[in-house]
Amino acid sequence: MQQGTFRDDHFVSGRVEIPAAGIVYEGGWLMSHPNGRGRLVLRHLQPLEDGDKQKLRDFAAAHPSVNIQWWLQPEGPDTVQLLDADDTRHLSYALDEFGVIMPFKPTDFTQVNPHINRVLVSRALRLLAVDKRERVIDWFCGLGNFTLPLAKRAGEVTGIEAARPAIERARQNAAAAGLTNTRFIEADLGGAGA
Repeated sequence: MQQGTFRDDHFVSGRVEIPAAGIVYEGGWLMSHPNGRGRLVLRHLQPLEDGDKQKLRDFAAAHPSVNIQWWLQPEGPDTVQLLDADDTRHLSYALDEFGVIMPFKPTDFTQVNPHINRVLVSRALRLLAVDKRERVIDWFCGLGNFTLPLAKRAGEVTGIEAARPAIERARQNAAAAGLTNTRFIEADLGGAGA
């Protein structure tokens, strides 16, 4: 995710300065990947007026090859919401080798480079060489990036993660993949008493 100060008086009215614009990449680099879908998360300190929102829509419409989807963040991470609630496109990445699709939200932690991630997961599972007789624990499991592919090969996989939203998404991802041999536990693995 790239962050910085964004200001363009021709794009957003001069009364609004957006202190941080986070860009979520899906399918490769936002502007260069031919099938890429760009999700732009704007953190703003003041409510956006209808005219500002329309400028965001117009910008997305002017760049159809990028397939931009706007998310607004008026306060903390839990306030992230779609600019247009009827937009049905979802963020996800695929781990094709394992038949797993990983939906995620713009505020979720994911591996930044989907190509390297596929290699990383594939190599890790090849080195582990787990089979259906084994039970595996995935510490700091996040959304299930390793947990779900492991569950395709192991008898049982337990994912442990401190972030409740990640655990909830991991459970959803496992259910969507039809995996019944996973369980997820919310636990702070790095805090006091861990």
